[in-house]
Amino acid sequence: MKYYLPLIGVLCLLLLALPGRAIGQTASASLFGTVRGSDGETLPGANVLIKNEATGFTTGTVTNIEGRYQLNQVPLGGPYSITASFVGEGQLEKKGYNLNLGDQIRVDFSLSGSENQMETVVISASDYAPNRVSPIGRPRVLA
Repeated sequence: MKYYLPLIGVLCLLLLALPGRAIGQTASASLFGTVRGSDGETLPGANVLIKNEATGFTTGTVTNIEGRYQLNQVPLGGPYSITASFVGEGQLEKKGYNLNLGDQIRVDFSLSGSENQMETVVISASDYAPNRVSPIGRPRVLA
């Protein structure tokens, strides 16, 4: 009986360790890379969007302070299109990426300066309110 107790303890520890490894496996892939501007500097805060052209699945992220992005647990399949954009630098789209189990694909972007100018939006307001509600709750007509 004394000999079986350590054996049972070791078997229990092995059984507890096995499910953790099975849960850690996923059926997905990763995309990562760097977004640079027309001057070669990295662009923190650039938008990176991916879209599976076959299913319509879309997700995205924003680059970190070093201009890097990473999208984990991207569903398998494809083709995927990947678009990077930044205000004043324009946008660039790359197409035709197919993801297989465990792929870690690097996609870097070098955005060129945008020729487009941002539009000016003018907002004006007027104080046109012929019927106002007084603090007491009675409508008051202004002449």
